[in-house]
Amino acid sequence: MNSNEDSPREQFLKLILIAVLLLISSASCGLPILVIHHLLSRRRREENKEKRLPTLNKWMSRISCFAGGVFLTVGFMNLFPDVLKAFEEAELHSDYPFASLCILVGFFVILLVEQVVTVIRQRDSASDQQNMFKTFTLLLAISLNSLCKGFALGLQTPYNQTVLMFLTLSLHKVVIGLCIGINLAKLQINDSPRSKTIFVQVSSVLTLALATPIGILIGLGLLGVGDLLALHITKAILHGIACGTFIFSVFCEILRDEVRPESTDQLVKLAWAFLGFVSMAVFIYFLPA
Repeated sequence: MNSNEDSPREQFLKLILIAVLLLISSASCGLPILVIHHLLSRRRREENKEKRLPTLNKWMSRISCFAGGVFLTVGFMNLFPDVLKAFEEAELHSDYPFASLCILVGFFVILLVEQVVTVIRQRDSASDQQNMFKTFTLLLAISLNSLCKGFALGLQTPYNQTVLMFLTLSLHKVVIGLCIGINLAKLQINDSPRSKTIFVQVSSVLTLALATPIGILIGLGLLGVGDLLALHITKAILHGIACGTFIFSVFCEILRDEVRPESTDQLVKLAWAFLGFVSMAVFIYFLPA
């Protein structure tokens, strides 16, 4: 057997890990959606919903700022180092900063897409369109990154390293899944059609849940292939684009919308964003390397 190929035991382990990651991603992303749905259903049955709904909106906005702080930290302390590492693995040694170039390409591509979507879909309400696009950019960035991480896990052959990488990915999935779920849950508060909201939420949860398993299956299928350089280059480019998309989403969508000069509760929102940053920074410090 080729030393780069998995034994039947390791292949079976990775198939089990695929199923577990599917459950973890779906549960962590779906939980905030179900909780907010339950709260909104209860509010609609109460007579004083006019007083309670603004309170729910206020807390959702604060939690969104917390998620923004988490995403900001993930972008600079997790995704950006991943991009640099991916370009090292791809053996793209050059004085030219190709990693930064890919990040900026990802940023400007999503900026262009946002402007095109804004022009084409002017019939939608501004709030509805903005929230849908925010969800799209976050989902795209996380899915690309998850696909690459799954690919790396699929190529991992030592049993102990596979288990350790799975545990790291699982913790990462829980935190990111909860934050994505919060953004998806906010769609229920807007005036979007119910069927459209449910479709976006279900498709988003499935996309996020399937990204890493698909990456693992790709990695498993390519084990034993002699030259993986082209695939490593592709992975590096995808990592860069994902990071650029992520940075755009955090700065130009989440934090920009929540911390505006005319918005209320600015200092409290800033405190929640800072709390998200500190929490994720501590989490990454204790995360296995």
